[in-house]
Amino acid sequence: MYYYVNPVIELIACIISFICLTHRGAGWYRNFTWYLLLVVLAENAGYLTYFYFKHNNHWIYNCLLPVSIFFITGILYKICQPRFNSKPIIIMGLVVFMLSYLIESIRSNFLEYSAITKILFSVWVVFLCLLYYANLIKEETNIEIYTYPPFWIITGLFFFYFVSTTTNLFFDYLIQVNKKSLVPIRYSISLILNFILYGTWSYAFICYRKNPISS
Repeated sequence: MYYYVNPVIELIACIISFICLTHRGAGWYRNFTWYLLLVVLAENAGYLTYFYFKHNNHWIYNCLLPVSIFFITGILYKICQPRFNSKPIIIMGLVVFMLSYLIESIRSNFLEYSAITKILFSVWVVFLCLLYYANLIKEETNIEIYTYPPFWIITGLFFFYFVSTTTNLFFDYLIQVNKKSLVPIRYSISLILNFILYGTWSYAFICYRKNPISS
């Protein structure tokens, strides 16, 4: 039953985003609510397909992948562009990811998860997050990062994709550990990462509601 914890975490983040970001002045931040709602629906569909109907659910997450890529790319552009010219990196990244996704998906008839595309995207997100941090440090203006929504959005993305990429690199080792463990290691890592990602995002939403700012 603990496999249902992830959808609950995502649902809580979705509710917080709805409470904090649905007013008209929220601008592009409002997109978080629709994205998180879609994630919740996809997660529940994947859960029901695998545990109740006993079918492969990889195709559900594979359909969600390009949506996640476009959404997160858009968020990164909104946050990074005011600090450095991220447009060339964004465009080149999207072209590479979409080509990779189409090649993988066509080969599997869209029934398997496009893992290579996810790894490429993860490394790219980490790179952009590091560029954001570097440019943020260079700025002379004082920013209260403790209550600065873009910082926490980026931080959630950085930890989520950095650790998930590292996990993929040690995939074979984790499989061996998983066989000897009573607790599924990979799912436990996924649970922690989701908590970090959606926890930092939720905190960013709350900060934004208290003090609406631009990126």
